[in-house]
Amino acid sequence: GQSAPDADAREAAVRRGVEWLLLQQQRDGTWSHEERRHPSGQTALAAYTLLKAGLPPGHAAVQRARAWIEAE
Repeated sequence: GQSAPDADAREAAVRRGVEWLLLQQQRDGTWSHEERRHPSGQTALAAYTLLKAGLPPGHAAVQRARAWIEAE
């Protein structure tokens, strides 16, 4: 198993990643990396990452991403 310091460091890294993703989300619900080549792929991947990191499906960021993807 993992030692407590390793697990704590991993959890802290995930929290920082979630915070960064939330700050990078655009008002329309998208994330804008490579948007011309993959218009919904980066948004779907970012939303999936937030869900896997523990955000609930009802979180505002996840809902904005979902609405944009469904409208796309």
